[in-house]
Amino acid sequence: MVSKKRLLSLPHDCVYLPEQTAQMEYEQTLSLSEDYYSDMISQHWRRFGTTFFRPRCPSCRACEPIRVIVSRFKPNRSQKRAYNKLMQNNAHIMVSAPHITPEKIDLYERHHLHHHEQKGWPFPNSWSIQSHLEVFSQFPYPTEEWCYYKDDKLFAVCYVDKLRDGLSGLYFYYDPDARDLSPGTGIILTIIQQAARMNLPYVYLGYLVRGCRSMEYKANFKPYEILGQDGIWQEYVEDAE
Repeated sequence: MVSKKRLLSLPHDCVYLPEQTAQMEYEQTLSLSEDYYSDMISQHWRRFGTTFFRPRCPSCRACEPIRVIVSRFKPNRSQKRAYNKLMQNNAHIMVSAPHITPEKIDLYERHHLHHHEQKGWPFPNSWSIQSHLEVFSQFPYPTEEWCYYKDDKLFAVCYVDKLRDGLSGLYFYYDPDARDLSPGTGIILTIIQQAARMNLPYVYLGYLVRGCRSMEYKANFKPYEILGQDGIWQEYVEDAE
């Protein structure tokens, strides 16, 4: 494993909780083994392209790494409906190495434009779209690109990494016209199903941020574990609060 020096960003406004000040730590990677990657995940790190990152905020610990316990997961009624809607009418998934196509660029742009209008995300432009999608084609690690089709039309894309003990969902985007299908829920369910087929115990969903509408939905996939500041994963029990 070869890496560059870890860097700490300047404090800045948090994109998840606007009232908080955020600060991020970064590590650039040139090569990456499965063992090292899995160890980094257990130290609060996430990966984007060739860069690892984790929060190092001065006064907030709201970003909590979350992983679903695959063997005990049972979808609730709402999640079952979402999955059935997502995968009906000749829907199917194509898995390959990431590569950019005009169809994916258009889908990504429409996804981010919708979130710009609804949630205040930065306005997408051709440069940011191209550079963002190129990140998933950079290979310090063999990322899979899951493309979801309905009637042969692409409506969602998800990027997934295989770790030593699970699958890690990196990022997904989808057609805003398909949002009545609850694609985010359906995509996570397909990752959990694949992890079960592979006999992997966990699905890593990144950070759970309670109070942030875009991030707290992850708590709907129960049972799950949270990585504490002490570096120990513990199952979250609601009644314990």
